[in-house]
Amino acid sequence: MIYFAFAGAAYNVDERQHVLPGDQINITSPFGHIYTLTYEGLSVSLGRGQRNLLWQAIATVSVEQDGVAKGILTTEKRQYVTSDQLMTEVGIRSTVREDLYLILSAMDDVDGALSANSSAQGIDLQVLVKPFVLWIWAGGLILALGTVIALWPSVDRRRRSSRPELEAVTTGAPAIAGAAR
Repeated sequence: MIYFAFAGAAYNVDERQHVLPGDQINITSPFGHIYTLTYEGLSVSLGRGQRNLLWQAIATVSVEQDGVAKGILTTEKRQYVTSDQLMTEVGIRSTVREDLYLILSAMDDVDGALSANSSAQGIDLQVLVKPFVLWIWAGGLILALGTVIALWPSVDRRRRSSRPELEAVTTGAPAIAGAAR
């Protein structure tokens, strides 16, 4: 199961596009599903009232699969007071067959967005479609469960190890090695 999941990595889809609010991205998955992703917009807020958060930007994307609405995904960039590094939150939609990941790679005008001077905020959006990711987790659980079952002592082994003196008496063998009968 895990082998087939890793073999599915050969069919990963990875696409990056620059989008403006209202733009659509069409992605064909390894199973032939067509995802239509519509970038709805970007909301940027300062971290007032949130501990150590300097600012955050949240991109909202609506998701359709084969023309059927599947919901809204968000992906975020965050800047904390104590770090010079940006943190990214990935939008994830998981199914048994494949996972869809949305990543906010970059924003056109961070300073303009923070000062509310930028009305139409363009972003670079990375879209990943990875088949059989759930199968890796399921295979790992089956492997762990099999290990627990294999290590679990059998009823006969537990019975024998708990009362060795009774076993020696019933078989006629001396209970202590070297003792006479």
